[in-house]
Amino acid sequence: MSKTVRGAAGLVGREMVANLARPPLSDRRFWVAQTMVAAVFLVHLGADLAEDRAIIPIPDFIWILLLFVPVVYAGMTFGLVGSLGTALVGIVVLAPSEILLRHTGTELWGAWSTFAVVVITAVLLGYRFETERSLGRQLLTAESARIVNYFEGHPLSWRRLLEALPYGICLVDAKGSMRYANERLEMLSGYGKDELVSQPVEMLVPLRERSRHVGQRDRFASKTLIRPHGTRLDLALLRKDGIQLPVDIALTPLAFEETSLVVAMIRDDSARVAAEHRRTEAER
Repeated sequence: MSKTVRGAAGLVGREMVANLARPPLSDRRFWVAQTMVAAVFLVHLGADLAEDRAIIPIPDFIWILLLFVPVVYAGMTFGLVGSLGTALVGIVVLAPSEILLRHTGTELWGAWSTFAVVVITAVLLGYRFETERSLGRQLLTAESARIVNYFEGHPLSWRRLLEALPYGICLVDAKGSMRYANERLEMLSGYGKDELVSQPVEMLVPLRERSRHVGQRDRFASKTLIRPHGTRLDLALLRKDGIQLPVDIALTPLAFEETSLVVAMIRDDSARVAAEHRRTEAER
């Protein structure tokens, strides 16, 4: 195994461990997976009670197989942390019925064997999806570095120009991943540059606006329009500390070789909002 491959594997492994320490509790998709687990619990409990009263002949542990649905969904979405976490939540929720209600030895073996298979599946699938997601982010990071290095040799470095602007600047690709962020955006958002680059731009969007923002972003990218400052005055940037900062954002398309990018110029709008508030209070 080459040093490059071992290095990439090490990075993926470290990222997996880091992800296990920070569950995606703020992501709506995480709670969709938990809702699926709750639905499996209700189906399983109903089947368990029906089997206990000899209403249906199907052993109750068969319904535990439905747990694979949220486990696979969480694995595709969040990788190892999502898949394994959902599997363990499902087992914690479903297991009490196996302990408290009457079961034959065959049914107990079937139930606990299914639980074991769910955990093994969660680890294998979660690892696979996590590897794909981690390698994808590393490729984005490498591509971002290539974009930066491409312009660094020019007499007037675009990077020096973007760092000198009084706006937070980020370059966003067609998939919504940030390819570049300047120091001013670090100050506005509270994130470091390494935390921003290759991450989805929606991490800076307030939670209530994220689903709508994806559609708006796709429509803007397809039309290659220019949006100047002052077009929308109700925008906010979600900082790392959870504070929503009023901002004014200008957007413009940028073609880089075969990559379509959007330049977002983010201006702190706190002073204008405060002035509007003072004016409203004075009028009152």
